[in-house]
Amino acid sequence: AQGIDSLFILGYGNRFHGDGEKPRSEPVRSAFNRYVAFTAEQFRGRIKHYEIWNEWDVEDPVDPQFTADYARLITDAAGIIRQHDPDAKVLAGAVTTKGIESGFALRLIEAGIMQSVDGLSLHPYVHCRRRGENTPEAWIEWLAGVDMELSRAANKPVPLYLTEMAWPAHQGACGIDETLQAAYLARSFFLARTLPNVRGYWWYDFRNDGTDKREREHNFGLLRQDYSPKPAYQVLEAISPIIKDYQFLGRVEESRNSVLLRFGNDEDQLLVAWSTTDQTRPVTITSAGKSASNLKLLDTAQPDKGWTTAIVWQCPSNADHCAARVELSAFPKILSLGPDSVGSEPLQPISTR
Repeated sequence: AQGIDSLFILGYGNRFHGDGEKPRSEPVRSAFNRYVAFTAEQFRGRIKHYEIWNEWDVEDPVDPQFTADYARLITDAAGIIRQHDPDAKVLAGAVTTKGIESGFALRLIEAGIMQSVDGLSLHPYVHCRRRGENTPEAWIEWLAGVDMELSRAANKPVPLYLTEMAWPAHQGACGIDETLQAAYLARSFFLARTLPNVRGYWWYDFRNDGTDKREREHNFGLLRQDYSPKPAYQVLEAISPIIKDYQFLGRVEESRNSVLLRFGNDEDQLLVAWSTTDQTRPVTITSAGKSASNLKLLDTAQPDKGWTTAIVWQCPSNADHCAARVELSAFPKILSLGPDSVGSEPLQPISTR
């Protein structure tokens, strides 16, 4: 009823076949393939995406034979799914950060799996990297490099599906608080739209797995264990229409302490901007000409307020443009530039200083 599609993960081992081991030997692989066929037939037309296994690389991300066995499993399973449900999209990989860095994802591409599947799935967590490398901005820079490497190896763009990604809000190593988790969520979703090959982003996970504030695995959720919404839930609710209905148009001139992105559709253009530091940072945006309307603002730090008319263009009588001052924080501010900006050059209507 809510238009939510299912991603079905095909796994794991079965104790009646090889005592639960990975399907690498022929008898276990045959049993797994029968399971794939049964599942695809049962859910024909009801499952939009299938993902073949989950984080296969965890056990050994560097052994070429271990990678090759998984590549064979992918080829077999993908063919079986298409026989039973030709309209389903098939993903494979679910490669962890360690697997990406160890070359596991690259070896899958070199093994030719893109001839069998619709996309490569990744779990590119960075929350345990050192300070400065664990932010959404460092994450997207790293992911852009991964994107280029994989597409170069495939000799074509590789559709990437981030089927797990998040920052946990816990008290302990690699943790942040719930407020920063919400800011990182917003920034990462907007930044993911800047990479055309990223076709999907699943936040892990919907609800906290437990109540221990010091346990990392208990605190990834958008909701707490008692189903009360965390700030991240409210932020995702506010930005979802933009992520869904607006296209990324380009970056605006920026410093290393701020990010300014342009999004648009047939009716409106948006500026999405934030500071990458703990400090607020003022920027001045300048229109390409005289602007008759005020700027509507959605501040993701206060998503419950919705859109407000909080920023006014200042238009000097002796100038051919207008200017507005915006205080940037760690939470993205979303400015509606109005219908007058539709159809203009991608980066012309705004400058910063």
